[in-house]
Amino acid sequence: MHGKCGSPAPGHPGRLVAGHFPPHRAVPLHPGAIHTDPTLETARTAATISQSRIFTHSGREPGRWTGATPAGSIGGMTPILLMLLPACGQSAPPRGGPDDPAGPAAAEDGGGADDGADSTAENAPGGGDGGTGDTGAAGQPDVPRHDGDVAGPIDVNLVVNGGFEAGSLDGWILVGGDCEVVGGLPDQLPAEGDWMLHGGRDTIADCLLVQDIDLLARGFADADLDQGRFVVQLESWLASTSLPERFDDQARLAVRFLDEAGAELGSLEPLIGTGSEWLERAAEGRLPRGTRTLRVEVEGRLRRGTDNDSIADDIQVRLQPAGRSSPVITKAPLLQDHRRDAMRILWETDGNLASSLVRWDVPGGGLRHRATRVRTIQVDPTRFVHVADIEGLFPGTLYEYAVSTGDTRSDRYLFRTTPEPDAGAVTIAWMADNQDGPEVMATHIRHMHARSPDLLIAPGDVIEHADVASEWSDYWWAPLTEDDFGQTTPVLIARGNHDAEHPYAYAYTALPGNEAWYSFRYGPVFVVVLDSGGPKSDPDLATDQARFIEEALASDEARTATFRIVVMHAAPYTNTNKGDGSDGDADARAAWERRFVDGDVDLVVAGHYHSYQRGEHDGIVYTVVGGGGAVLDGETHDNWDWLRVVDVTFHYSLMEVRGDRLQWTTYDLDDEVIDRFTIQADR
Repeated sequence: MHGKCGSPAPGHPGRLVAGHFPPHRAVPLHPGAIHTDPTLETARTAATISQSRIFTHSGREPGRWTGATPAGSIGGMTPILLMLLPACGQSAPPRGGPDDPAGPAAAEDGGGADDGADSTAENAPGGGDGGTGDTGAAGQPDVPRHDGDVAGPIDVNLVVNGGFEAGSLDGWILVGGDCEVVGGLPDQLPAEGDWMLHGGRDTIADCLLVQDIDLLARGFADADLDQGRFVVQLESWLASTSLPERFDDQARLAVRFLDEAGAELGSLEPLIGTGSEWLERAAEGRLPRGTRTLRVEVEGRLRRGTDNDSIADDIQVRLQPAGRSSPVITKAPLLQDHRRDAMRILWETDGNLASSLVRWDVPGGGLRHRATRVRTIQVDPTRFVHVADIEGLFPGTLYEYAVSTGDTRSDRYLFRTTPEPDAGAVTIAWMADNQDGPEVMATHIRHMHARSPDLLIAPGDVIEHADVASEWSDYWWAPLTEDDFGQTTPVLIARGNHDAEHPYAYAYTALPGNEAWYSFRYGPVFVVVLDSGGPKSDPDLATDQARFIEEALASDEARTATFRIVVMHAAPYTNTNKGDGSDGDADARAAWERRFVDGDVDLVVAGHYHSYQRGEHDGIVYTVVGGGGAVLDGETHDNWDWLRVVDVTFHYSLMEVRGDRLQWTTYDLDDEVIDRFTIQADR
């Protein structure tokens, strides 16, 4: 039987019950040793492997490596765990009454998003044999059994060959790329055991492995699954061989919940793995009602070079009965989309042991519709980011929505979808480099709100320290709640060097495309968003931004647009800096400027330099909008004589497109105009 929430189960050292996970830990990788962290809450056994551990080519599979471990050596690392564990929490109050903020429709169906079983964690049966998950040479799962009043192999690993200890991909389906099982790399050992997954060498493809777990075939009952009586827990060792927070390959893990017809009901993910140190990742969540299959996906996303250096080790899936839980919404919903027929919504809660959804409708319609397919990313044990798409909408149309997790609901908000391409009028606000200046940003947001923009685009550095989770709340999310701005106006960003490539930056944003660069049509305007920290130009890579620019600007949506705009963080040109002598991003100038000219770009909007600047070069207007709140630049230079407007002050800008006329106005912290110019379309 399991102990109380927050303590290891008796007889099962190293397993935590639902709701309590050790913090993410980075374990340095050194040839010849397996390391453990003495602060782990779970019992571990550390063992040093002799320096004589030698990696030799096995000859069995070209390009594979095997490891020879001295007799008696053991590894003490915790395996990747994907488990369904009991929820910890109090019983929820009744829902769906006359005061239900979701209206009569919610009252009719029971109201809250938590559709789970009525039992609590305290009286839900536990137990289990603590199986390790690797199922022997035959690769067969553990024998199903009944535990208490739910059927199925409770607390037993469901993944076949989750630690890749078969020395192969047995049990997995290779969907794409050149994934391989290796016994180690020149500078990296497996996190656990003798084998690990590697993204592939001499490749230009993402690695994707999939394993489907048929819950009925494993002995679980229809009735239990239809009542949503389980919770999912996921732990993983993920890493790459890249430097931390550098634009490079990413290791990702997810479990998707599929119904009887194979339709996705939702998904659960831990933070991505980056950097050359093994990172233990964790995630937990309620199993959606009607789930019949758990689809476990391991992805190595290739983003730099010709070796996919993503690595993963030891994946396990477990189920246990769930109780009731009432998470609290800790971040109000935030809109992040550019589509004409959909809207993406993000929000955060302090728990994930209850169902999440979005209710929506036309204004006054009673929120009759529901978006229930929710992607959840666990940041830490008290931060869960939910991402849901409302689809099937009409362009340029006003809608009302509210988000729910369990019995907690947000206020109702309104948003308008992106207008049709032939719309004659759009207004876009611009602001970059707010960083550690939330008070300044909040002032800008209040001023923006009064001018009713359709969209805000932030060209990077939306926080100061990407690895501080509280900054994503205090420096970014909180200012966007001023006048409900981010809840009613979509916000898109270009990635900057401060938000950088930290996993938090990918948890607290859900950007289009490859989540680094993308393009879209917004009414009469075509926008290309670039990542100035990514590869500028490499024709041999799929991640070649130069080729992306050419293809985007040659598209029909770009060629038929009245104006074409490029957005990036690091400005190609600057006359201000912090004393470092910079005159702009020279690599961007070399790789991209000719493509901007050839693609008939009208305007380039950037940040990075904490000032306002504007000038025209080769028929393109370049602006710098880095006055969002960070400490302003201290030096001004005459690097580029055509940058005629330079104002080192806090500011935001508003771009109003009316027909074939684009008017740009920049306002200071007192909301006074400091610059205004007009671009007249000639096409």
